[in-house]
Amino acid sequence: MYLPFLVLLPFHWTGLLSGTALMTAGHVLMVPAMIAAMLRRRHEYGC
Repeated sequence: MYLPFLVLLPFHWTGLLSGTALMTAGHVLMVPAMIAAMLRRRHEYGC
């Protein structure tokens, strides 16, 4: 769940993203990251 923030941090450090935009985009991108992790381990999450 850290990956979206690691991708966005350089943009924040250079001033292209504000702190609010960083938090918003990071949390929005966290959902697809969680889905990708669940699809990768489908046998653990499937019933």
